Amino acid sequence: MQVQKIPIAVRLLGFEPGEAARMSAMLCAVPRAGPSYACLHEDSLQEPDLYLVDGENPAALLRLTSMRSMPLALQVGGLDHGLARLARPFDAATLQVTLAHLVAERRRALEL
Repeated sequence: MQVQKIPIAVRLLGFEPGEAARMSAMLCAVPRAGPSYACLHEDSLQEPDLYLVDGENPAALLRLTSMRSMPLALQVGGLDHGLARLARPFDAATLQVTLAHLVAERRRALEL
């Protein structure tokens, strides 16, 4: 039986190029169940479904919090800023589980 995948567009904010490449690779490692993720190119005009923001980059956090409405976001590392947060270091499986949980929470909230 084929499992239906929900595609989720992700925008990375504030990560150094090397770490952004590692994050993108982790997101592309598709799990058997749950959503599939694709990182948007920096120049893409597509609106992402969720943001991954470097919690140690003040400019990235400011950019996220200055958006008109607060998007679905996961803060990676850094101090607690009231966002869903994933501490460093982490592996691809932990990232996938955390993001799947965030997406499921958003879906439940939108169904109300």
